Amino acid sequence: MLSKVSLFLLLIILYPFAFASTYHLEPQKGSLKFEAVGQPGFIKINGKGEGPKGELTVENDLLSGQLEYDLTQLDTGIGFRDRHMKENYLNTKKYPNARIVFEKQKINLTQKVNQKIHGKLMFHGETKETEVQFNIDDSKVTAQMNVLLKNFAIEIPTYAGITMAENVKVETTFEAEKQPDK
Repeated sequence: MLSKVSLFLLLIILYPFAFASTYHLEPQKGSLKFEAVGQPGFIKINGKGEGPKGELTVENDLLSGQLEYDLTQLDTGIGFRDRHMKENYLNTKKYPNARIVFEKQKINLTQKVNQKIHGKLMFHGETKETEVQFNIDDSKVTAQMNVLLKNFAIEIPTYAGITMAENVKVETTFEAEKQPDK
């Protein structure tokens, strides 16, 4: 039988793990990068945007929550190309945001790299399962995924004889600010 002192020590050790931790995300504390390769293959279009807004909760090593991105802020460094991308392909007037939702996905906060987590990506009016690779360094998180444009009813971008590949590499980095326990 456990003594009162042993029980007390056990409770002190387990107390931090008994409750959920909630992390608040702000766009200005993160970034988004994407890379699309063109044909011919030496052409690469790199873009950037703000980090996500949202909240993530970790309870019993299960991650839930959402990340939301403002697609109207995407920037490739060339205004004409940005307008072309937003108006003709992403249709940001109708679909200004992309969102990834995680529901009770296993995560180990002590494992720093290469954790694969599944979520639902809501993008361009479509919702698809996607795999996201997380790397965690204290409160800084880097997440990477590939987006297949045809899965989201987006026509493959073409302009002046250059056709983009249908796969776009996306990387986001953000600070996960822990909220005080309630």
